[in-house]
Amino acid sequence: MDFQLAIAGLRPLTRQIYDQIRSAVLDGRLRRGERLPATRQLANQLNISRKTVVLAYDMLLAEGIIVTKSGSGSYVEDLGIATRKIPPLVSPIAVAPYWQKLPSLPAFPRQQVAFDFGIGVPELAHFPWDLWRSILRTHSRLSHQSSQSYIQPAGYSPLRDSIASYVGFSRAVRCAADDVIVTNGAQQAFHLIAQVLVQPGTVVAMEHPGYSMARWVFLSRGAKVVDIPVDREGLMVTRLPRNAKLVFTTPSHQFPTGVVMSYPRRVSLLEWARSRGAAIVEDDYDSEFRFEGRPLEALQSMDPSTVIYVGTFSKSLFPGLRVGFTVSPQPLRSALVSAKHLTDWHSPLLAQAAVATFIGNGHFARHIRKVRRLYSDRRNQLIAEIQRSFSDWLAILPSGTGLHMAATLKQNVTADAVATAALAAGIRVFPIPDGIAFGIGTIEASQIRGAMEKLRVVFGELRRETYRSRRASSPRKQ
Repeated sequence: MDFQLAIAGLRPLTRQIYDQIRSAVLDGRLRRGERLPATRQLANQLNISRKTVVLAYDMLLAEGIIVTKSGSGSYVEDLGIATRKIPPLVSPIAVAPYWQKLPSLPAFPRQQVAFDFGIGVPELAHFPWDLWRSILRTHSRLSHQSSQSYIQPAGYSPLRDSIASYVGFSRAVRCAADDVIVTNGAQQAFHLIAQVLVQPGTVVAMEHPGYSMARWVFLSRGAKVVDIPVDREGLMVTRLPRNAKLVFTTPSHQFPTGVVMSYPRRVSLLEWARSRGAAIVEDDYDSEFRFEGRPLEALQSMDPSTVIYVGTFSKSLFPGLRVGFTVSPQPLRSALVSAKHLTDWHSPLLAQAAVATFIGNGHFARHIRKVRRLYSDRRNQLIAEIQRSFSDWLAILPSGTGLHMAATLKQNVTADAVATAALAAGIRVFPIPDGIAFGIGTIEASQIRGAMEKLRVVFGELRRETYRSRRASSPRKQ
């Protein structure tokens, strides 16, 4: 291994080498089993005689700090004592107050549970991994020369063309390849939009409840975020503040309630934005999965001059891919490309090329059809179980799209209490205000009945705890 030593001053060189290696071991920077540089290598590195290094190693060997192995080299030995802690240096660097107040972001990977109704994660067991690996191998061989230089910040041209064709056909998004910017997931798209449109004090309107990761991005840019309530028709446009310059919405499958924004509400939102010169960010994160009802076109298709459309392959393919995209109005495009260029120049070429091939050869469409059937079966079974066993506890919110559905609580218990008790019983659900969301991406259809039977037991225990608590707190008759 490479190990940095500094030789300075008038102290004997052997002692300097000995002291620095010994300190590194005691501080924990060099750990047991790590191999030290060969004496000749270290001598050449320090431009000193090899004998000086050999003497330093002999001192360390005599003290038991290192051991030598014939034909292999010198290694750090276990001293049998705790390494000393280096006191942290007091730094003069000040962090902006927002970053000090930022709450803990979601942790991944999540705790393993027997029954996982977690939201935001797609089915991975049925993804064609062998085919994906084959595509990656092919592009690894073919992209040797093209990988030697940077590509356009907006993304790999064949992928941008595939995305434009796909969203134009499946979501009626009005765009060409030049309108598409490839990002590292939807999260980077939100960040680029915030870089371009948000300044300290900019008023950003967001659905409540809504997607917290986007909210934190806007707050990090100094935005004043205003929460807008959501009902069964989606974001309540009449509650938008007059001075909002950006509206973030999930109209096709509201996150996390699952409701779809009605057509009249969409028209009202677009008219409001046009009249005030505001931009709308449309997060269309999992609308590939529609199970019932007439599909509504993307909001962007109704007014491409006002709506910034954001999509992702994290739900349709797999989260670790980190490929998303944005389709923006023409005045924003140059600024967004520049922001992407300054952020990371461009997204990884190999992943972009693989996705382009996956879409272009028809594999993406086949995969969507396959998993849509799986999700439909799970969703139907989940609805049947809620209607059969939870009619006194849960009221299903209308939703015909996406990888999760939600239900409001009828009883006097909190969503957080339900989620906590369920997790203790090995069931993951997602709490929302006054309700619970159930994901269908990570639980098999064969598990749903057993999971819901256990959840029924959880609800029963919560009811008994609520009853006991009320009795304990009520005044006793004398």
